[in-house]
Amino acid sequence: MIQIRYEPGDVVITIPKDQAASAYVQDFLERVRLDATLNRSQAGETAIATLAEEIDAAWWEENKDAFLAGTSRTETTDSPLSSSTRTSSSRHC
Repeated sequence: MIQIRYEPGDVVITIPKDQAASAYVQDFLERVRLDATLNRSQAGETAIATLAEEIDAAWWEENKDAFLAGTSRTETTDSPLSSSTRTSSSRHC
C-alpha cells in the first residue's frame, strides 16, 4: 500500500518495492524535479511551452526506434501491396 505523509517542509511517500519498478520511480522523481523547477522559475508560458517541446523531442529521439519497430512490422504485413496481395490480384487479370 502506498502511503503519503506530510511533514513540515516535506512530503514523504512510501511505495513497497513490489509495486513500483525502478524505471517508474525514476520517471516519477524526474517529473517532481521538473515541476519544482518550473514552480521556482520566473519563465513565462512561452518559455515553458518551448521547454515542453524540447522534452518531447528528446523523448522521441530516445524512443523512436523502439516505437517504429513495433509499427513497421504491422505496416509490412498488412500492406495492400504485399506480395500475397499482388499475386492474388494478378491472377484475376
